[in-house]
Amino acid sequence: MQDAKFLLPPLESLLTSGGDDRILIDSVSKKSRHGILPIPNPRLVELGSSTASTISETAFLKASILRELCERECQHQSESNVYALHMERIRSELSQFFGFSDKRIRIAFAASGTDIHAIVSQWIRPEKILSISAPETGRGLPSAIQGKYFSNQTAYANNLEGWISDWRGEWISIPARDDTGRIRSLSEIDYVFVKNATEKKKTLLILTDVSKTGLLIPSVETALALKNQWQPHLEILIDACQCRLAPETIQAYLSNGCMVAITGSKFISGPMFCGALFIPEEVSNRYQSSCPTIQSYSSSADWPFRNTLPNVTNFGLLLRWEAALEELRRFHSIPTIQVQNYLKIFSKKILDQLHSTPYFEALSVLDLQRQALHEYDSWDTTQTIFPFLIRDNHKSFLDSVGVRKIYESLQRLGFQLGQPVFCGQHKGHEICALRICVSARMIANADIDPNTIGVDAISALDTIQRIIYDGVLCS
Repeated sequence: MQDAKFLLPPLESLLTSGGDDRILIDSVSKKSRHGILPIPNPRLVELGSSTASTISETAFLKASILRELCERECQHQSESNVYALHMERIRSELSQFFGFSDKRIRIAFAASGTDIHAIVSQWIRPEKILSISAPETGRGLPSAIQGKYFSNQTAYANNLEGWISDWRGEWISIPARDDTGRIRSLSEIDYVFVKNATEKKKTLLILTDVSKTGLLIPSVETALALKNQWQPHLEILIDACQCRLAPETIQAYLSNGCMVAITGSKFISGPMFCGALFIPEEVSNRYQSSCPTIQSYSSSADWPFRNTLPNVTNFGLLLRWEAALEELRRFHSIPTIQVQNYLKIFSKKILDQLHSTPYFEALSVLDLQRQALHEYDSWDTTQTIFPFLIRDNHKSFLDSVGVRKIYESLQRLGFQLGQPVFCGQHKGHEICALRICVSARMIANADIDPNTIGVDAISALDTIQRIIYDGVLCS
C-alpha cells in the first residue's frame, strides 16, 4: 500500500501559524488583532509598518512557489530536513543582504521580536536587564526579558503560563518620556543607564534602535563605553526589530560585539511574525555551551550551530521570511541616493502638515545619531516614523479611547496607520499617539515624480481632520 501523499496546509493557514496569539485570525473579520489580512490587500493604503504590514502580491507569489516546492521535496525526504535546508538558505541570503559573512556572524530565527528577547534572556541569563520602558517597545517585552511567558501560545507550544525556566531576571525600566509625553534629554536618559550598569553583575543592556516612536536609546556612545568598561559582565542586544537600519549600521553594531535583533515585518514590510537574531562569533563562542530552555520558541533548525532543541518545523516562519526577502530584494535594488531623496521629501511634507494643522501635534523625537558607529552617509539617519497627537474641536488632546476610534475608523476607510502608542497623561487622562510610517515597500513602489511622494499620507491626515471636524468623535 502506497504512503499517503504529503500535503502542507494552504498558504493562508501557514502564514498565520507558528506564532503567538497575535497571529491568529478572527473568525468574523478574517483579520489579525492588528487588523491585517493574511492575503494581499492592494486597496489598503499602508502607512503603519511600525505595527505590521499586509503581505504584497509579489511576496505572496514567492511564498506560494516555495510552499509548493517544499511540498514536493517532502515526498522524498523528511519534513525536518526540508525545513532545515531552506532555513539555511534564508540565512545565507540575509547574510548577503546585510553584507557580512554567515561564518563570522551566526543567525538564529524566531517568530517575533518579543520571542527573540525571551530567547536571548534565557540564553545569556543576566542578573540584570536594562532597557527603555515598555510603551516604546512592546507590551510583552517586560515578561519576556524577565523569564515569563508573555502569551499562552508560542511558535511550538500551547497552554503555557508562568515561568519559562528556573532563571529569573531583574528588569530596570528606563522611561524615555516624562508623564506628559515630552521626550527627556538624551543625557538624562544615558545617566540612568550608566548609573544602573556600574555594578559587577552580569547585565544585558538593550539598545533600542529604533523604538515605536522612532527613538534611539540609549546613545550609541554610552552603550559602547559601558560595554568596554564592564566586559565581560555586560552584553548588548540591539533591538532593531523595526529594521530601519542601513546594512552599514548593522555591520558596525556587529563588529562592536553587539547582538542585533531584526524582524522582516516592520520596515521591510514582510508578513507578521518573522524575526532573526544576528550573533557575533565571539558572543556565540561565549555561550555556545549553554543550553537555554527555549523548546517552546525554537527548533533545532532555527539555530545556526549544534544544539539539543527538538527537530521540529515551522513552515509558517519559513514562508514569511521568504516573503520578506522578496521585499528586501526590491528595496536593496534602489540606489541609496534615491532612498535618501524619498525620505527627505516625505519627512518634510509630513512634518509641515503636522506643524501647520491645529488638530495635530507632532510628538517630540530625537535625532538619530550613529556617528560613534560609522561615518557613512546612510539613509537611516532620516526620520521614518512620525508619531503625532490628535486634538478635538475644542483643541484638547483626544484620550486613548478617542484615538483608538480614529485608528479603527481609518482602517474602515482604507488607511492603515501605526497602532496607538501610550505616551503620557494630559488633564487626568491617558494620551496616545498615532504613527505614519515609511516602509521599504513604499519606497520601492514610489513614482519617480517627487510630487507624488507622501500624497497618501497627507490624504490620511486630511481624513482625520474631516472625522474630527464633522464631530463623529468627541474626546
